[in-house]
Amino acid sequence: MHPYISWIAADLSSTLMSIDDRMQGVILAGGYGKRLRPLTAAIPKSMVRISGRPIIEWELLWLRHFGIRSFVLLVGYRRKKLVDYVNKLARKLSVEVKYSIERTPLGTAGALRNAARLIDGDEFLVTNGDNIIDIDVRRLKLGSGLVCIALKPLRVRGGLVKLAKDRIVDFEEAPLLKGLYVNAGVYLMRCKALKYLPKKGNLEKDVFPKLAKRRRISAVKFDTGYFRDVNDTKDFEEVSKEVASNAMDERLRE
Repeated sequence: MHPYISWIAADLSSTLMSIDDRMQGVILAGGYGKRLRPLTAAIPKSMVRISGRPIIEWELLWLRHFGIRSFVLLVGYRRKKLVDYVNKLARKLSVEVKYSIERTPLGTAGALRNAARLIDGDEFLVTNGDNIIDIDVRRLKLGSGLVCIALKPLRVRGGLVKLAKDRIVDFEEAPLLKGLYVNAGVYLMRCKALKYLPKKGNLEKDVFPKLAKRRRISAVKFDTGYFRDVNDTKDFEEVSKEVASNAMDERLRE
């Protein structure tokens, strides 16, 4: 069984309560998904189905498993279809969902700032609405910082060529580069960090570099787990095969 499905297949209703159950999960789900066309011609990319379930549903199930029962969805493109679906799902899962509407593209930082009025408490968890992820978010800790970022091993997209002088001796498809890590797109943030967000801009390009220079960002390395962005049709095909290859409990297909 692939590690992604392992926890949910065991028991759909199971929940680990070690995370403060007042913590909110904030999901960035307002993107156009242009590289996923035609799949996103009529729906937002977080509604693209992977093995029978929209990406947003996989994310809600994942975070609910770790005790998060209050969510803020940052919605924009084709938002009505997303809101209608999630409202029905929220009742089934006994979770609370609020929506922050992005009427014009604001970037990830701008969209998060736009949602500030809906975010409660001292800490909240942020993830992107086009990711299929399975990591234990309980490992993320802020300490004295403002942001804690989950890191994943760097994987080369494409093949790695092994040489002996001028001769190719082997190929390795999509290898992990040991010791090198990249942003996994999962952030534990302190509410105080919201004041650093611009009205329009990106977290990764406009906010995090500035906070890093102030030593206000920490990180946790996840050497195991499942991390896949669904950015384009190739990603969609690969992730669909990976998730479908699991011996999934039939209850998940109902």
